Amino acid sequence: MSSLTIQDLLDAPQFGCRLVAGAHGADRPVGWVHISTTPEIVHWIEAGDLVLTGGGNLPRDRAGQEELVRQLVERGACALALGSTHGPEDLSGLRDAADAAGFPFLTVDRAVPWGALGRAVAVANEQRVSSGLLQQIRVFDTLQARARGDITFAESLQVHSRITGYAFHLVDDRGATVLPELGPLPAGFPVERLRGDNVLIPEGYALPIVMDSERVATLVAVQERPVPASMAAVRHVATLAAWELADRERRREVARRAGGDALRQVRDNVLSPQRVLDLLARFDFPAGPVLVVRWQGDERQVTRVDRLLTTDGRPHLLDVVDGTVEVLLPAGAEDVCADLAAQLGVPVGYSAPCDDLSTLPLASRQAEWARQRAARHPEGGRARGYAEESRVVGWLPADETLLNVLVQGTLGPLIAYDERTGGDLLTTLRTYLGNDRSLAGTATQLGVHKHTVAYRLGRVAELTGRDLRATEALSETWLALTAYDIVRGALPPSR
Repeated sequence: MSSLTIQDLLDAPQFGCRLVAGAHGADRPVGWVHISTTPEIVHWIEAGDLVLTGGGNLPRDRAGQEELVRQLVERGACALALGSTHGPEDLSGLRDAADAAGFPFLTVDRAVPWGALGRAVAVANEQRVSSGLLQQIRVFDTLQARARGDITFAESLQVHSRITGYAFHLVDDRGATVLPELGPLPAGFPVERLRGDNVLIPEGYALPIVMDSERVATLVAVQERPVPASMAAVRHVATLAAWELADRERRREVARRAGGDALRQVRDNVLSPQRVLDLLARFDFPAGPVLVVRWQGDERQVTRVDRLLTTDGRPHLLDVVDGTVEVLLPAGAEDVCADLAAQLGVPVGYSAPCDDLSTLPLASRQAEWARQRAARHPEGGRARGYAEESRVVGWLPADETLLNVLVQGTLGPLIAYDERTGGDLLTTLRTYLGNDRSLAGTATQLGVHKHTVAYRLGRVAELTGRDLRATEALSETWLALTAYDIVRGALPPSR
């Protein structure tokens, strides 16, 4: 004998029930009749409760009625029933919210004793309760076996599925499987249901797994047989999943910190080429070029990204220093960079593919250069690649030594002069070229007279030996300025 549903109560004339709103939820099972007479209607509510009230404690205003429905849905109540005419005259807020949420709102004939309705539900559920007690005992036995190490986590979940009648899945907010042993969600499963606060979903249950005040996963219990176990049994399974996830989180964090140390060693060139290859292989990197990815973030964000990349099976090394996050990924992961920018809502920059790991410091500066370019874009979360950001960089060498040769050969005297005198010739030159060689635009941006700009440009020509009116000199100077920004890993202030 299975639980009564709201529709069963509506179909039984002796109960005098009439549906007012929320017809889409009429198939919900009724676990218990909870009679509420206090203002705190939802305080003692449990999943599956039919909340029966005389109406005197219902909110009078529309906003309060809408909030009540939201809270009842959140607590997993199956319906709200009004058993008298003492409620507010205007119940439109309740009706509209109940219809929108598919949450049954019904009235009970005043001639029907509330106790009779409660007894009917209790009798109908008696057999199910007895079966549920046995199920919980079996669940506890399985929990103990897992704690002793007699069975693996995957084996324990298989047993729980047989006991409870649910298929279990542990997923993140994208619906991606966090623990592969549980398998993916059924095809076509509406993932958006997992992003709200509802524990009770049409397919079964969705229980949040919370760590450090953050929802890190959701245990989804999908009903597989007509009369599955109670929510209490499912909660025990959620506890088991939380234990397992906490242990894996601890191991993931240890691996993440080891990866950060490894990234610093690779970036600082303190290892031989073979040691570097061996290290990357230990972190499951395939042979071939890599990408450096950078953005501004903190430790909490780093943990989230590491969790995402680990869940997706992406080899990576990740480090954070002074608010800058740096990740090493196999080349070809540009789509990952775009996903990270979208999910984090921050500008993300990534380098050109790096074949020679001894040049990783340059790749790091390329990524920072691209990140700063992305930060100038009016849209928030954008991923920018070094090579795609400016057609100029395609004409530059990928070797840091050659970049420095270009910078020193072209701008060296200028840089030395500014450092020696505290001058602004390099800034003036950059601003002039950034303003398409407009003396007036440059003067306005720098806050000086046009004659001052002309004088400084004359000094630039004297020191560099290049007349910016000549196409060759102009092109070489612009390339040298771009190379200078790359080797410094920085951009000048935007206009």
